[in-house]
Parts: sequence; C-alpha cells; structure tokens
Amino acid sequence: MFGNARSLFNPNTSQLGKYTELQFTERGPSPEARQHLHLQDKAHYRYLRQHSTGAHPNAIRADDAHRFEQLKVALKTFGLSKRHTIQACQVIATILHLSNLKFTIDRLRDVDTTVVCNVNTLALIAESLGIQPSALENTLSYKTKLVKKELCTVFLDSDRASDNRNDLAKTLYSLLFAWLNKHINQHLCRDDFDTFIGLFDLPGPQNMTGRSNLLDQFCINFANE
Repeated sequence: MFGNARSLFNPNTSQLGKYTELQFTERGPSPEARQHLHLQDKAHYRYLRQHSTGAHPNAIRADDAHRFEQLKVALKTFGLSKRHTIQACQVIATILHLSNLKFTIDRLRDVDTTVVCNVNTLALIAESLGIQPSALENTLSYKTKLVKKELCTVFLDSDRASDNRNDLAKTLYSLLFAWLNKHINQHLCRDDFDTFIGLFDLPGPQNMTGRSNLLDQFCINFANE
C-alpha cells in the first residue's frame, strides 16, 4: 500500500522493485519472509490520499476511511506499537501539509527574497518536525554552496523553493518507507535460513507523458531489458 500509486493507465500500480525470500524448513514453508524494497518514484503514493480526510470532498473516495482502518490493523499485526503508528501518521500529515506550502517574492527587503505565503501552515509543519518556522523557511528559501573553500548563500526564486519543498517531502517519505520495511522484515524474517526461494519483481517499462524520463525511469527500463 505504501509503495503503490495511481498512474495514467492503472489505478493501483506498483512503484517499487521488490525482492522477496520465501524461507523453507525441512517440514515445508516457513511463515517468515524477507523483503527488500527499492522505490521507483517517491512523489505521489496511494497512502497519502487515504490520510487526506480533511481534503476537498470530491477528492475523497468512499472507501478511503475503511482502507485507512485496514492499514492501521495491518501495522499493528506487524508489531507496530500505537505510538509508532501515530508517529508514522504524523510524518504522512507533515508531507501533506508540505505540499500546501506556497512561496512568493518579498520585494520590500533589501534583496528580493522568497518567503512562505501561508505562515500558519509553515508553523504547523515546523512543529511536527520539531524545528523553528524560520529555520524551515530558510532551509526551503536558500541554498548554501561551497565555492573555493568558502560557503556562499544563494537566494532561490519561488520555483526553486518549491523544488526544495518537494525534495523534502520525498525525503521524508523515503525515510518512512525504509523504516517501515526494516521493521516488517525484523518481525517476519529469520537470518538463519539457508533454504529459500528468492522472488524479484520490478514495475514494467515506463515512458513519462508530458515530461522527460528521469533516472528512476532509466533504471527501471534498463533492468527490464
């Protein structure tokens, strides 16, 4: 569920490469399994919609609430405590709020500077991340470069600040995904198995519509070849 997303051709397409070990004992299959998941694209995933209970009514499917309850039951089954489940949902909520951040140019300052328009949303995100709103705004609005052993600050325009925002959201998602995968493996897998069947599954070849293919698409298409 955390690794699937809607595409132009499939409402629930896999967005990851998955290696699964089916572990066997002398008496037959073991219930344990090890999965190594490698994300294909971290931008838009199904689980985000299920947590968007405050979104516009037209954007909410009728079964989203039921699926969200199923997700919480599944996380509990895999050994996640209530506290960890709440923290995972908090990260997801932070990603959703990040997508709502808007930027504009403040021309009243000495130097044209990109600032966040919706400061209340900024404060909410900063509180979730445990940092000051000003620190988060500066992180998204500026970029520090090392030029000939000197650190230089580059002022970003609104578009590049939005790119920074998107990169932060993707990074948060990637870390959450990796943590969940590690926790599930620790709950299901045993490392002392010598007999197992390895299954490797990749998404099919992709060709992005409306924009150039990225490294993600190149790697997937190359692996499929």
